Amino acid sequence: MGPFVRPVDAPIIEPNPKAVFTDPILGKAVHWEALHTFNPAAIVREGKVYVLYRAEDDSGAMVIGMHTSRWAWRRARMGFTS
Repeated sequence: MGPFVRPVDAPIIEPNPKAVFTDPILGKAVHWEALHTFNPAAIVREGKVYVLYRAEDDSGAMVIGMHTSRWAWRRARMGFTS
């Protein structure tokens, strides 16, 4: 597998306001990667690419400390899927 080449015409990850999960405590839908995505890292294991990254939802005021960061992972075989 490889060599890997960084695409120059598109970011590796980007915010996705359609990504939703249900908060297990509050039972509410959270658009967990609606505002920002950060710090992608990838590993290859058994022919699959796993991407770990951090994302922020769009709740709270636009000031430091008012957003919730969440970690996510994606995996793909022969390319990237979400």
